[in-house]
Amino acid sequence: MAQPLRDRVWFVGVATVCRILFAATFIVSGSLKAVDPWGTILILENYLVAYNVALPEWLTLVASLLLCGLELAIGLLLLLKVQTRVASFVALVTMLFFTIITLLSATVVPVEDCGCFGEAIKLTPWQTFAKNLVLLPMAACLWYRHRIERLFDGAPSKVATLWVTLLLSFGLGIYCYRHLPLIDFLPYKVGVNIAEQMRCELSQSHTERVVLVYRNRTTGELRDFAVEDTEWQNDALWEWVDTRTESVDNGHTATILEFQIADEEGNDVTTEILALPKVYLLLCESVDIDAEVEEKFDAVERYVAENGGEVIRITANQPSPSWYSMDAKTMKTLLRAKYGLVVLEQGSITAKYNFCDIPY
Repeated sequence: MAQPLRDRVWFVGVATVCRILFAATFIVSGSLKAVDPWGTILILENYLVAYNVALPEWLTLVASLLLCGLELAIGLLLLLKVQTRVASFVALVTMLFFTIITLLSATVVPVEDCGCFGEAIKLTPWQTFAKNLVLLPMAACLWYRHRIERLFDGAPSKVATLWVTLLLSFGLGIYCYRHLPLIDFLPYKVGVNIAEQMRCELSQSHTERVVLVYRNRTTGELRDFAVEDTEWQNDALWEWVDTRTESVDNGHTATILEFQIADEEGNDVTTEILALPKVYLLLCESVDIDAEVEEKFDAVERYVAENGGEVIRITANQPSPSWYSMDAKTMKTLLRAKYGLVVLEQGSITAKYNFCDIPY
């Protein structure tokens, strides 16, 4: 009787390599998303808008935490060879689903960023689809190799490893949601000077080039040349007409340049706020805050009154008396929390807190 393909030495070797590579990819991807569940929420919202689907805010949060935790858990279980039959089946189903989704994102239902590696590594939809085309056969190979194993291995060591893996995977996302990302891959890290970064991004996003305009002595045709071209140096053929400079868009994605604070009348006060010696930015999605958040915000104001500085309350696109406004997306990029505090000293970020961690 011929030996089944799954038991042949060469296939076992291939499946082992696939298991390690697939697990490593899922561990990296899941970890990068788990440390920033708010970022995954934003990506999910982009998909929901693209597919014209409306979900309650709490359900989007649950989906984000499940997605981050499940991906990390699958990677760890496959790497540790624990409950591999179930893990490989879930991996295969997951890859089938996301391969289809990323193909649609690259074609008929455009979504700019898949978020598969969080904010750490940005891939285009086509790059993400290509990655999935590599991972999908690996997942199929793993499922075929392990599908005849026991559905659930009840050995105490295996069960203990399973629970530790699940607690670690889902606990990481929940912790980072309740506090702040353990690793900040966003432009507004502690230590960044916003004003300086604005100037840097402005210089990166646009440069100037010199354009030489010459007329063909034979045909009278006008033609633009770059300075480094050599054809215009042929005086017998080309006659100089004009020299001009042009602004060139380098395709740089400006994030810090979107940082803008407006007062209740809509006036841009960003420059003035960044120039303050010390300012405490109290951020919230809406001016309607509950008693617990209000208590924390009041504590900050009492601390500042005693120790010096300025307090500015900022909400998302809802200017009102005593409140300033900021674009909702920029606010969520500045601070991964629904409510919180960002401390600036002469434009430099010195501290960031989710509201439950505010130390005052």
